[in-house]
Amino acid sequence: MRPGRAMMWARGNYWVYDSVPPINGPNEEVNPMDALLGALPACALFLYEIIALEEGIPFNSISAVVEGDFDPRGLTGEPISPHLRALRMTINVDGPTAEEAEMMADIVRSRCPIYTTLSRAAPIEITNVVADSSQAAGAVLEIDFAYDVDAAEYMEAVAPLVEEFAAVDGLHWKIWTLDEESSRAGGILLFADMDALEAFLDSDLAETVTTHPALSDFAMDAYSIMAAETMGTRGPLR
Repeated sequence: MRPGRAMMWARGNYWVYDSVPPINGPNEEVNPMDALLGALPACALFLYEIIALEEGIPFNSISAVVEGDFDPRGLTGEPISPHLRALRMTINVDGPTAEEAEMMADIVRSRCPIYTTLSRAAPIEITNVVADSSQAAGAVLEIDFAYDVDAAEYMEAVAPLVEEFAAVDGLHWKIWTLDEESSRAGGILLFADMDALEAFLDSDLAETVTTHPALSDFAMDAYSIMAAETMGTRGPLR
């Protein structure tokens, strides 16, 4: 076995863990932190499934994303605790109502051995994102344009806009895109709904971007979102 890699075994199943870059690990396979965090949503999703079956709750699809806060410097021997300081788990569920999903989350908080163990070490926030598969959820705006300065100057010019975009009402997130070879840039923006998207297009911030003298050849397309299908492929809806 190569350095920084461990073979794990349980009940006839084998898998590989890698150590992480702060301690010179290859980090090609799942690392121990991945495994620790991954156990939480796996246990939670199994409980959601069985609760839906026991209670006769409609259940179309489910996925989850988990995040954890810790300082990796402690792993390298610096005088900083490497313990997990907080965890956040977002569960995207299609079928149950918001009230039913929250009931399921409460049962996870009391019955999941992973949650009940980790919550003794760090606070864990569970957020349900409930979708109605018969309706669209949110709206996406795709923006693409040309810029006539070098890429470094472009990035320097737009950096002050990050906080302004982060404060836009109804904007869940924005992905900033850049193609240096063709001198084009843009973004993908997820809004809470089409009204929020249209309000942004009428805003001073949108006008600032679209009338900038260094930017031209704009293409903007707005789309509704197919919630159930997006959740089925782990698309982030918030």
